[in-house]
Amino acid sequence: MKPPSVFLNLGRLKGKPVFWGILLGAGLRIWAAHQTYVVNPDGTLYIHQARALYYGLWKEALPCGTGFLSPYPFLVAGAFPFFGDWIQAARAVSVLFGCLTLLPLYFLLRRFFDEGLCALGVVLFAVMPVLVGRSADVVRDPLYWFFLVLGMSGVVSRKAVAGDRGLLLASAAFLLATWTRVEALAAVLATVLYLTVAGGRTRLKKLVLFLGPLFIVALLSFIAASRYGLPHVGLYRAREILGKLSGPISHYRILTESLARLAPAMEDPLVKRFLPEARNF
Repeated sequence: MKPPSVFLNLGRLKGKPVFWGILLGAGLRIWAAHQTYVVNPDGTLYIHQARALYYGLWKEALPCGTGFLSPYPFLVAGAFPFFGDWIQAARAVSVLFGCLTLLPLYFLLRRFFDEGLCALGVVLFAVMPVLVGRSADVVRDPLYWFFLVLGMSGVVSRKAVAGDRGLLLASAAFLLATWTRVEALAAVLATVLYLTVAGGRTRLKKLVLFLGPLFIVALLSFIAASRYGLPHVGLYRAREILGKLSGPISHYRILTESLARLAPAMEDPLVKRFLPEARNF
């Protein structure tokens, strides 16, 4: 049985332009981490969570300021014995996944473009300042990028290489990405829509393969949360998910109300006529 395309022999990349692009990205991220001395405000919360998890204080991990648990503190706690310093361990996790993201990104691009364009795409992501900078901070973003791109790579894998295993890989990756940042839920919904519309005669089987692991893990985590007394709202971030869905509508309503109150106070007749019409856009 052949593994999914993202796990094919990575040694074949050696000597190709994309190989040097990945090395360039890794070098920039390591250098940026070495030159970053200030821990971002969110980073202190993740480190406190990691310390609570490391010492087995599970109930104290949630009230550390974030209100939810993500995979990031678990990885920081796992890296701490190798570094002996919480800040270095947290930065190392960010740098590692910031570098690893370039691998599934290459396989994702390779599905659609030739070798030259793939190398160019990887180099662009490797040197993009915002991606390099975030990979040097104590944040969840690099972990989220890795799982998101890995899941996308699994969805578009060639059937001859990955088959149904690509959907299982995507399901696990999107699950971890959503656990890391709730925005990845959009990728899950988009994949379900895609499989429903373009899944062919086996769309039901594909949907079961993709959604099955999500339901199983959700059920197991629900049982574990009940066993250890963890709040389900904080674990599943239900309020945050609902807030993301309803946020644009509520902000739009607030904006239109503000424009309605602002229009009568305008002295310029052009602006006074414009603001009521702007509410309709």
